Amino acid sequence: MIDIPRLIGEVAARHGIRLEPNDPAFALVTLNQLVLEETVTAFTTNVSLILTRFSDSLNKTERHAGVTLAQQVRNATGELRATLLAASQVQDGSPMASSNRLKPVDYTMGFAWTTLRHAVLRNWRCGRNSDR
Repeated sequence: MIDIPRLIGEVAARHGIRLEPNDPAFALVTLNQLVLEETVTAFTTNVSLILTRFSDSLNKTERHAGVTLAQQVRNATGELRATLLAASQVQDGSPMASSNRLKPVDYTMGFAWTTLRHAVLRNWRCGRNSDR
């Protein structure tokens, strides 16, 4: 609410003009206040709408990035598996006869996958926490 006695005092001190509480100038002050309140309400509504749209867009981008990252991880894992399997073959091109000889490849794949998964999750969590 408008502090009319304070306004009367300020106008008198700054301009040397004496106003009364029922002076028509206060009608203009009231109109100004009403227009300002409507403007602030419209502004905050628009800002809220823009922030909601931005948040929705950010969520869609995060989902798309997650799908893209998952596909890249699958592709990289497939390439790594193929490379490791190729490296485990005997020089003549035939696979090693002993299944024990392939176990290091399985362990290496498991280690690579676990390391990659932890790195991705750690980076995702760090990114999510920086938004808060």
